Amino acid sequence: MKSDKSDKEKSWYAAQMTKVVVPPKTYLESFGTTKVKYTLVSEYMDDPNKTRVREGFVYSERPLIIESKKFDPSNLNGFGKNAKEYANVVVQMGDQPHALQYGLNFKKEEVRQYSLSQPIETVIEDLTEEMPHRKELCALIVGDDELWDVSLLRFMVEYVEKSLPSNINDLHSDPRTASILNPEGALQDEIEQDFVSSVGNSELIRKLAVKLRKKGLFEKYEDRFYALLKGSNSLNSQ
Repeated sequence: MKSDKSDKEKSWYAAQMTKVVVPPKTYLESFGTTKVKYTLVSEYMDDPNKTRVREGFVYSERPLIIESKKFDPSNLNGFGKNAKEYANVVVQMGDQPHALQYGLNFKKEEVRQYSLSQPIETVIEDLTEEMPHRKELCALIVGDDELWDVSLLRFMVEYVEKSLPSNINDLHSDPRTASILNPEGALQDEIEQDFVSSVGNSELIRKLAVKLRKKGLFEKYEDRFYALLKGSNSLNSQ
């Protein structure tokens, strides 16, 4: 039991010490997969003059609108035990990022790992100058050497949080997702469209009346409905 607590504390510490030096240039895709090439540097625990560099790709699938309580660490494809433990701790603490509320699936692929006989500050400086010239969507991260995948997950969580306002706007603007995010707003838009489409069409007016009664909204739109009905009858009598 004591070991479990220690592992959680180490994972949490690794997450907190993570620093994103160069963030991705763009936000996460709202309706597609985002692929980021990461460069994660860490200092050797037994030699401050050596730096480990890990490079690879991390993917975030398009947001799936589910409740945060349904977040499943199995959505962390390629991440290790400690990263999944960190994700669990975040959720349990009630401080889960909005990212998890959208059921994002994270996938990690490591391409290569190498060591440099240079202090981490020098490596960071050199990579910071190089990053703007890369064609891929990329990020430079400073993380924990032992629990580096925790640091990588922390980066992704922060990236999603920063992307959230843009993603939410896109999701609300698209009819495919707006009805899920804001069903009342989507229904209101639908009824507004029905009023416009029903002018002069008795069959559509009848269907609108049925819909309003079924949704328990007839009283709310009653005056407007009878005005629509009266106006349509006038048009039909001409």
